[in-house]
Amino acid sequence: MAIHLQLRMLLQCIFIFMCLMCLLPISQAAVIRGIKDQELLSLIRSQIADWKDFSHQAIANEFRLKRDETTIKDIVSSFGYFDAVVKSSIDKCTVLFSVQLNDRYKFNDISLNYTDQKEYRSGLKVEQAFDLINIDYDSYTTTKQISDGKDKIRSFFKKKGFAFVNVSQPRVEIDKKNKKMKATYDVKLNGKVVIDHTILNIKSKKDPKLIEPFIRNRISWKDGDAYDSQKISNMREDLMSSGIFAGIEVLLSDPIPDKDDAHLSHTTVTINIDEALLRDISVGIKYGSSEKAGILFSWTHYNVDGKGAKLSTILDVTKNTKIVRIKYDIYDPFYKKQNLAIQGFCVKENVSSYEVSKAGTESILWQTFGMKFKIGAGACCEHAKTRDKIDGGRSKFTAFGVPIG
Repeated sequence: MAIHLQLRMLLQCIFIFMCLMCLLPISQAAVIRGIKDQELLSLIRSQIADWKDFSHQAIANEFRLKRDETTIKDIVSSFGYFDAVVKSSIDKCTVLFSVQLNDRYKFNDISLNYTDQKEYRSGLKVEQAFDLINIDYDSYTTTKQISDGKDKIRSFFKKKGFAFVNVSQPRVEIDKKNKKMKATYDVKLNGKVVIDHTILNIKSKKDPKLIEPFIRNRISWKDGDAYDSQKISNMREDLMSSGIFAGIEVLLSDPIPDKDDAHLSHTTVTINIDEALLRDISVGIKYGSSEKAGILFSWTHYNVDGKGAKLSTILDVTKNTKIVRIKYDIYDPFYKKQNLAIQGFCVKENVSSYEVSKAGTESILWQTFGMKFKIGAGACCEHAKTRDKIDGGRSKFTAFGVPIG
């Protein structure tokens, strides 16, 4: 009888303990079944509630379950699973989401709807539009990638002269029968823009008028040309790579409608340019198995003459080698986008078997075409003295060359 009573008390204690455990916060995250894609699974876990600590009120839990069901449904739909079914439950202190993805829809069509110029034909073919937004025809994608395509389409039209174009968030239409989806972008062109005038505002410690020709030679548009965002981007990249400027801001005035053509407008481009620190010093330590330890020192002075010229010096010293280089770059000496690079160097090398001292100079004129192609030609001269430490022999030589690049 006593054993039966103790066993009954033990079972009661176990029952009470299990009840208390169910009242405690859940110690594990929600279980999601039906999804094997780790990227999709991670995204869902980052967006749903933290079920490690939830309310003991059934109504509150039901609300959170429904909210997370909707969240999961939206996420899987953004990956093309528009027919997905999501169910949830709480069983023995475990939150369970069962997801049936069903068929995934493929992306197979793009439409551009011109809202203000119905008759406009951009020349942008369907296959080109697919390339533009970087999605293959009849392939799986996400609504985020489709949404990001609006910026690429806007960039396309800005290169075609439509400076104030607006591209809306795409409308995704689904074909449930064929399991396909289509994106429609509403495009408001706001007219092609002509640049009437370009104004430069230059902040410089030297006379801004000296550096103005250097800047204007890197502006590839003329007054009366259609706006092209690529030309502005190239100008900014070209100027910033010179090392002279710290910041470049390009502003457009409000468009003024053309008197004769309703599809045209006019604007003024204002370029605000801030000069950078014109002197740069760098010091480094290097090590090589043959050269051993060494130091590298460089000093650069930008815009030496106020017209964009650059003077740079490099000192490279190791145990066996000492190198000094001085380079002077002159920009646009005869024509725009030219660079006359003049440099001189002095090298002294001293190893166990020989000793060499040499000096030389080089001058090359480079002409740039576009942004990525340039041609150069010039002349160089080098004079050297060598001494053989083994037999004591000495020699001299002088060389001339015509470098072409």
